[in-house]
Amino acid sequence: MTPPLTDRGRRGALLGLAGLLAACAAKPIDPERFFRPELPTPAERPKPPLRLLVEPFRVLGIYADRALVVRDAGGAYRQSHGRSWIGPPSLLLGEALVDYLRAAYGRDAVFTPQARLDAEVTIRPQLSRFERVQTAAGDRAELALEFVVSGPGGALLGHPVFAGAMPAGATAADYVAAQSALLGQAAAQLLALLDDVLPKVPR
Repeated sequence: MTPPLTDRGRRGALLGLAGLLAACAAKPIDPERFFRPELPTPAERPKPPLRLLVEPFRVLGIYADRALVVRDAGGAYRQSHGRSWIGPPSLLLGEALVDYLRAAYGRDAVFTPQARLDAEVTIRPQLSRFERVQTAAGDRAELALEFVVSGPGGALLGHPVFAGAMPAGATAADYVAAQSALLGQAAAQLLALLDDVLPKVPR
């Protein structure tokens, strides 16, 4: 049978409990945070006399999940805890690309498969790298993606491939800003190709 606590024992237990509560209060729980990649607004172009269809982004493996992806210096991958995209990257990147192209060519020139219409030009994007890389020299954001652009009858009009990296900063917000800048570079590369090939597409 456990002997009853003495006054000194009670005081010690209360002091211990107070210390534990103070330690918990000193370390507030870090709230989960959600992010969305952003693309810059391109300069408006003349409306093309044809329609562009943007297929959904093809995203495979760990990149398809909402959690931010981190690769450590040893090459091992993990998902960031409490730091996520607000939706699946395939959806967010697709929405951002469609909005970017609509800003350039007009809303009535750029469509998604939900429109259920035929288009003269089809863009099929694929993501192959979308991660934060930890190194002794500092973290960096890395992005690699490609676009297959086809015309009438499936004729290949272009296949721009983008791979880039830049400093990721110290916080998740810094990393997202770096990835957004890289996405802007990739989208500008695609836009330059479209500016060149769209006038040549037979109608």
